[in-house]
Amino acid sequence: MKRKAIFLILVITLITMTGCQSTKYVERSSSKDTKSLGPIVTFTRAGNFDFDSLDCVAVGVISDQSASDDFSGIDRLALLRSAVYGHLAPKMYRDIEPGRVDFIFNKHSDLPTEQILDKLECDALLTGQITKFENKYLLAYSVTSIGLKLRLEHKTGQEIWSSEHIARSSSGAIPLSPIGLATGLFLAANNAEEEVAFQMVDTVVRRSLNALPNRSHLVLTDNIIEVSIAGSTQVSEEVSDSDPIEDALIIGDYEQALTLAEEAISREPKIPDTYYKGGRALLGLGNTDQAVDYFYEAVALDEQEDRYLEALGAAYIKMEKPDLALASFKRAISINEHNSFAYFNAAVIFENDQRYSKAAEFYHRAGIAGMISEDYKRVRRSVKSLGRLPLDLNDLEKLAELELLFETRWPELEENVKVQMVSNLAGFKTNQ
Repeated sequence: MKRKAIFLILVITLITMTGCQSTKYVERSSSKDTKSLGPIVTFTRAGNFDFDSLDCVAVGVISDQSASDDFSGIDRLALLRSAVYGHLAPKMYRDIEPGRVDFIFNKHSDLPTEQILDKLECDALLTGQITKFENKYLLAYSVTSIGLKLRLEHKTGQEIWSSEHIARSSSGAIPLSPIGLATGLFLAANNAEEEVAFQMVDTVVRRSLNALPNRSHLVLTDNIIEVSIAGSTQVSEEVSDSDPIEDALIIGDYEQALTLAEEAISREPKIPDTYYKGGRALLGLGNTDQAVDYFYEAVALDEQEDRYLEALGAAYIKMEKPDLALASFKRAISINEHNSFAYFNAAVIFENDQRYSKAAEFYHRAGIAGMISEDYKRVRRSVKSLGRLPLDLNDLEKLAELELLFETRWPELEENVKVQMVSNLAGFKTNQ
């Protein structure tokens, strides 16, 4: 009995010490000693590759090579891929919506990866393997372990980066963090055990991608928030289940979506949402000039719909017309003061123009608006963007406030704080 008690104390101590250790990042070609009680991320990086030359990274399939049947109610592959896609955004690489990636890979399954990447107009493909997804009981403690291998392949066929990591947690030791909400799937947890699994998914992806080099410079068109070609929750709730244009957009068949939109416009040319959907398809196909025409038609038919204006602004950025883009985003904000998309993209324009005080103001507003709508991915990007600016004292206060709110999360905020935040947004003038 005494031996069991001692063993239990040792197990608890080991778990506690492991949880307190910072993550170590070890390059596999390095001669550093990797012995550690704390978590270790091992990675490789092609020494002759310039990651600043890497424009686009597409997230491909995640395979499951784990042996466990634990957490059978969780869609592991979709969850891990969504988490990777979400955490890739702050690395400053342009990405491709997963639906489009799947559509092109399925349509051209006979072609090698490098040719498919050419069709996607993307430079590299990020794929992964789940190596562990299990829950084990150690006496009084439940330990959830999730392992992940990631591999980044350039369109030349060269592996330019890879990583391997296992994230572990004792039951109840780690609360569900707002960082974990970045993928939007973490809200689906049905019980405490699933919440820990979701948190470990977020942890293993976040740590793994920390080892991937960031682009060191801002590229305007790559740092805006793209118009969601596949749509959003807001849009999908307004669309009937039998909308073939939206269905084609969701699966990444932009060619079919455009054909259907053109046919619908020829029958009924006064419906603004059809132009909006056609414009999204054109953006996905890279036909930016024509997309602007479609979004402009949508705005002309309904000047009070901020979604059309935000899409028009994003398209203008791609055409390298930042002044017109900024005007579109400001009009969208004047219609909907909670439009974090418009605030964020306007901030990117200000940052690109080295108007850092204005950029800080709009990133801050984007984060507040994202908090109100519980879009924590938007808040997360706003915090990171604010953090890279050269800030004065007032702007540092904005960053500190946003970081605190991000850690707290909107549902837990006091009601008077929420009222004040909403009031501040409503009173903000974009022409300040």
